[in-house]
Amino acid sequence: MFGTSWECPQCHDPGANMLHMFWSCPESAHFWQQIFEVITELTQCTDLNKAEGVLLGLFHRSKRAVVTNRFIDQALIIARRAIAMGWKPPTLPTLSHCGAALLKWSKAEEAALRWEESRGLRRVPIAGG
Repeated sequence: MFGTSWECPQCHDPGANMLHMFWSCPESAHFWQQIFEVITELTQCTDLNKAEGVLLGLFHRSKRAVVTNRFIDQALIIARRAIAMGWKPPTLPTLSHCGAALLKWSKAEEAALRWEESRGLRRVPIAGG
């Protein structure tokens, strides 16, 4: 993953591994904080700032709308992908790197959900929870 060395290319920790890359590296932590702020602002989801939420997508979902839960899931996937793909360069991607991908996905997802709902294929309304 890091070539011949397990040194983190971001913070130079000599014992870097996948958990370090996605969660415990100070550079990753800064990136995740930006992601959390955006997700919280858009969805009022406040329980993501844990490794379980970021790495596994495990967070409280019961009263959120379908679109909101899907948005959160996709935002986390895009953020994890940005970290994985941008790990070797000297700096991690910024929040703006994720924005275009997330906007493109959200428009397509909304259209797909509305199409499903218009044909009676959805058991749960898009705006309901």
